[in-house]
Amino acid sequence: MSPTTPIARAFTARGTRVVSIAEVDDAITALSRGDRFEALGLVAWPVSAEAPFDIEPGAFAARSSTLLLAPFRALQLFAGATPKGLIFAVTHLGGGLGFSNLEQGSAEHGGWAGLLKAIRREQEGMEVALLDTSAGTAPEQVCAALLAELDAGCPRLEVGLLRSKRVRLAIPLRPADDFTGGAERLPRTWIV
Repeated sequence: MSPTTPIARAFTARGTRVVSIAEVDDAITALSRGDRFEALGLVAWPVSAEAPFDIEPGAFAARSSTLLLAPFRALQLFAGATPKGLIFAVTHLGGGLGFSNLEQGSAEHGGWAGLLKAIRREQEGMEVALLDTSAGTAPEQVCAALLAELDAGCPRLEVGLLRSKRVRLAIPLRPADDFTGGAERLPRTWIV
């Protein structure tokens, strides 16, 4: 079962009107015709087991259109019409935000993270949250973790749910190492 159902139930129990749309193209149609919503949730489910570099170019183009370009268009339409709304996404980068459990990840969801980072920076007043999970995480657990982040006011953009534990990125601030040389190690011919 997809986490969409428990998420919709939880929001409905709180008195929220939820419109569940299974296909992102249908969401694009609704947003394009001017339907107004205060929040947009993207839930990636199910996850494709095929790695992007293992499929044919034509199949990859179709896959990236469905998994990356269509969600981008939905986000673009929503953010343009709703300057002070809420956006959340449930991704599958393995639960460790792309740093752990990668065999369960979906590369296109890294693109979702980038899109949400841009929206959070560019749309002042927009609340944005991303919950990264793995395919083996129970839908009810995904729902509970998402609600905890939303109830907290989305203090962190990227939060993972890895082995039932909340994971967040912590980047230590330290001076960059001096770069001296190394040109002798680089290849002699390039295509750029």
